[in-house]
Amino acid sequence: MKKTKRKVAAFLLAVGMSLTSIPMSAYAQEVQEPSNQEQESQEVVQEEKEEQAESVEEQETVEFQGENPESNQTITSMDLDGNVTEVVIEDGTVDSYAAEKARIGGGQIVNFNTGSGGVTEYVEEGTNTSGYTHGSYGADAAYLGTSGGKVRFMLSGVIGLVDANKVQVVSAAAAQSVSYYAVTGGRLIHYITINVNKSSYASVLDNGAAPSYLSEGTKYYSYDGHYFYPESAFQQMLEDYKNGNRSRSVNASAPYYNYYQYLPFRSTTNYGSDLNAMINARVTASSKMRDLGNSFINAQNTYGINALLAVGVAANESAWGSSWIAQNKNNLFGLNAIDTSPGQSADYFASPTQCVNEFTETFLSKGYMNPQDWRYFGGFLGNKASGVNVKYASDPYWGEKAANVAWSLDKANGNRDAGKYTIGVKDTLSNQHTDLNVRQERSASATKVYSTGTQSSHAFILLEQNPTSGFYKIQSDPVLNGSRSGIHSGSGRYDFTNMYAYVSSDYITKVSIGNGDSGNSNSGNGNSGGNNGGTSVDPVSVPEALKNVISYSAHVQDIGWQDAVSNGVMAGTNGRNLPMEAIKIQTSGVAGLGVKYSTHTRDLGWLEYVSDGSVGGTTGQAKPIEAIKIELTGEKAADYDIYYRVHVQNFGWLDWADNGTAAGSQGYAYHIEAIQIAVLPKWSSAPGKTDTPFQVKSVDLQYRAHVSEIGWQEYVGNGTLAGTVGKNLPVEALQIAVKNAGNLGIKYSAHVRDIGWQDYVKDGQTAGTTGRALSVEALKIQLTGSAAANYDIYYRTHVQNLGWLDWAKNGAASGSAGYAYHVESLQIIIMPKGSAAPGKTANAFQEKGIEIQYQSHVQDIGWQNWVKNGELSGTTGQAKAIEAMHISLVNVTAGGNIEYRAHVQDIGWQGWVKNGAQTGTTGRALPMEAVNIRLTGALSEKYDIYYRTHCRDFGWLGWAKNGESAGSEGYAKNIEAIEIKLVKKGEQGPSSGGTAFKKK
Repeated sequence: MKKTKRKVAAFLLAVGMSLTSIPMSAYAQEVQEPSNQEQESQEVVQEEKEEQAESVEEQETVEFQGENPESNQTITSMDLDGNVTEVVIEDGTVDSYAAEKARIGGGQIVNFNTGSGGVTEYVEEGTNTSGYTHGSYGADAAYLGTSGGKVRFMLSGVIGLVDANKVQVVSAAAAQSVSYYAVTGGRLIHYITINVNKSSYASVLDNGAAPSYLSEGTKYYSYDGHYFYPESAFQQMLEDYKNGNRSRSVNASAPYYNYYQYLPFRSTTNYGSDLNAMINARVTASSKMRDLGNSFINAQNTYGINALLAVGVAANESAWGSSWIAQNKNNLFGLNAIDTSPGQSADYFASPTQCVNEFTETFLSKGYMNPQDWRYFGGFLGNKASGVNVKYASDPYWGEKAANVAWSLDKANGNRDAGKYTIGVKDTLSNQHTDLNVRQERSASATKVYSTGTQSSHAFILLEQNPTSGFYKIQSDPVLNGSRSGIHSGSGRYDFTNMYAYVSSDYITKVSIGNGDSGNSNSGNGNSGGNNGGTSVDPVSVPEALKNVISYSAHVQDIGWQDAVSNGVMAGTNGRNLPMEAIKIQTSGVAGLGVKYSTHTRDLGWLEYVSDGSVGGTTGQAKPIEAIKIELTGEKAADYDIYYRVHVQNFGWLDWADNGTAAGSQGYAYHIEAIQIAVLPKWSSAPGKTDTPFQVKSVDLQYRAHVSEIGWQEYVGNGTLAGTVGKNLPVEALQIAVKNAGNLGIKYSAHVRDIGWQDYVKDGQTAGTTGRALSVEALKIQLTGSAAANYDIYYRTHVQNLGWLDWAKNGAASGSAGYAYHVESLQIIIMPKGSAAPGKTANAFQEKGIEIQYQSHVQDIGWQNWVKNGELSGTTGQAKAIEAMHISLVNVTAGGNIEYRAHVQDIGWQGWVKNGAQTGTTGRALPMEAVNIRLTGALSEKYDIYYRTHCRDFGWLGWAKNGESAGSEGYAKNIEAIEIKLVKKGEQGPSSGGTAFKKK
């Protein structure tokens, strides 16, 4: 994103503190309180910082996005997929601020987009740190009153003071859009406005998995991204900000931190050589980021800058390598492109790789990661309160956008990075400004290596889950000297193993619990990704009697057949990147116990099962095994469980599978490197976690809705909302397709008003109708093809008068039937088989009960009114014959018909009619004497139909059902009344009451 030059104010050390409930002794030791000698040293350092700031003022980075190198400004936005789009700079000044009824519950905002089209400078309250922002990237901030004649605000985590003539204080009611958060498909999405006069949102960013305390269908507001307030509490949010607390937020005791936005750069990605393919899948052939994955990984391994985060910055800065500066100067990060002449001033690099190295070594590792550098506000992407974003970009959401790219890439490739590291934060409130000491050892008297600075929400990688002796071991932001006693300011090379330090746990809030190896044993090669980087793992503990019940041997590339190992021991290799190509498994020692197994082999798919020592997989064909299924066989199989787990390229050790379920991966072309197999007595506990033994690559799902008054909308992707909410506009049709998914297809059916369930269509065809004003009321979706067994498809609908219903799955109905309520929007998600549902599943479909209605044409009376569900039609005690009838069903959701016929005096049995047609006669004075009524199709599988007749001289006869005859034949006894009931299959129907049909 474009950054613009701003004047650099002197870097001032803050002295204000707002921490509470911290022991004063610990506080005095661990916050920055320098001695006289240290004070003198700091003054020298401070002077150097100010001089450095002045010398580099003219080199503030600005990314140029247009084709004209003389252009001064280009503003960009970003969508959920990380696509970067140029937007027009507009004057966002609001004409009137005086709305009496606040659209979001009252309160005021500060409008930073007031027509200047440039940067607005401010000072952070409490630290006097100079800051700057650009209203065309994020227009609105929370208004917190005035102080010293300046407007007080909260924006992107920072509480600042700004000259009143540079901004506009606006009633929230006068704004057509205010930035907000919402939960969609289990993800927390941030909608950012750049012009409060428009109802649209320029940037829409993924903040990761939504925390459980946030609900779908609710707007939440937050100007720090950590504490959230529902729409009704907008005014309360402003009051909390003013009072320095978050007591009325929905998560007052559990601040939320976007994982990638606060993951320190001093981390590694689990993506290795495959980062190339991930980037290439997102860029054009001419992009300067193409084939650059290895350069990012090499820079990570050398300079200690997480490759995935660096890719996020580059994608945002250069529009995925397509900007003018990227194309003409190989400059992917807008380095030294000042706003007065971005195309001319931007640094030129001989190659994109050289630019990656310069960015990671000089700008980050030596600069933004170094607490002695004036630009240091924490070594993570961050926002305007802390992190690289503070001084790197005028875009207040620059860090969040780079994180959005990381989320997008990770989601598309198996979510292998998210949540790997444990993250701790100091000062979770914006008005807290602790300058925390970072120590060489676990002691308040140990050498101080550096201090953090006063910025709030400063994030650390915690290299252990629990503190020891009151201190957390952390990954160091700066490069350290050999003894870890200070900063090595002359080098950008980073050693993950040796560059660690300690901070007091009294000041740390743990905000993310790591699920992978975030310790300093990390090799930084981007390939291990598992829980053990060594060459072997501990065997599973098994009963002595079962130690040799199973043995297995792996055939490994470049090695061949290894020696067989026994129950619970690892076969294959770990940490050598050598694929397993075949396996042999056999049992011994238990009569009546055997084993069979099937491998998923590259280019061949799932092979046929083999058993008891036969070769599973291939040899001599260089085709790795990617997944495996193993089952016990024989009469003794019921006495045991077989567990197995595999070590997969780029994933590491996956969780344990059991008894024929798949272990490994599919769709990634990742090979198995090692395997453990354990046979245990039935009902024994699993050897470890069983959550994720099998990874299936995400499917590219596309769908769109045809909406009343709008027409066809644009296609959206997996989990995204299609249709509208809050506009009462029916969805009339939809199209769904999967892309690049091999042997995977999709079919779907719509329940349409006045039509009912349509036949299934498939693979992008239209379900529903267009041009007929007939709304979709429900839908069913199923996956097809041989790969369907690897996935579940979930979907849910937002229904008129009902709101969001729960998630349906794999062909079940979603929506409603019988109410005439239309679907307004929908979401569809394809997930690996067995994944947890995206949300609740109990109430996906609401169906108004099917009803039967009927009316009789009665002698001397004519057509009576309709009656239903067992009510009497006709007359009794008046000797008046029924001459004709109509019978129909209401709220039909299953396929099939209701069919019926009458036996008429002088005519006999008529032909069958159905669904409301007339049986009998009118105008001929011919009484009905008997009837048959039946259901057909799916209706007949769900319901029984009962009916009885009141006949002249006989009175009420017994109940007939499902096509049986009711009434009489040969007696000339006309039907005078009738009752008809529908009963669900399996439920008790009316008692017979005697003979239903008399025939002479």
